[in-house]
Amino acid sequence: MNNSRSINLHGCTVPEAISQFTDFYNDCVRSGYHGYIDVIHGYGSTGQGGAIRTALQQYLESYSSHLEMCVFGDAIGNPGIGIFT
Repeated sequence: MNNSRSINLHGCTVPEAISQFTDFYNDCVRSGYHGYIDVIHGYGSTGQGGAIRTALQQYLESYSSHLEMCVFGDAIGNPGIGIFT
């Protein structure tokens, strides 16, 4: 069994990315999935961190009590992804 599911948010606007992530996360929870969720959000073309990455971090901070783990790519050597459980 695969312990990871992923969603790619490249090419989304910030509102689209948040909506798609929320739908994906809720579907995982409803299906009883308990593994990792890899979120490919990109790093942004400016090299300063992308808008999706920043918005997703802020969004998840407000739900941190619902997450067992939330690691953004800087901590794992790839600033374009986030891993959540």
